[in-house]
Amino acid sequence: MINPGILEVKKDNLKDTLNEIYDFKQDTAAIKNIGNFENYRRNYPIRYEWPHYNSQTTLPIVT
Repeated sequence: MINPGILEVKKDNLKDTLNEIYDFKQDTAAIKNIGNFENYRRNYPIRYEWPHYNSQTTLPIVT
């Protein structure tokens, strides 16, 4: 999918929003077994950039 459109996220804080759109624990579990790393890298789930999400949460401004 080059343009998946806008994906809806219904969380009201940054931590819950990020956990909904990206499963950090899945990545950690998959690469703990170094033998699984190459397979996981080759079959990595699709991830979208922030503009593809319609979220109530705004990202912090970094200066």
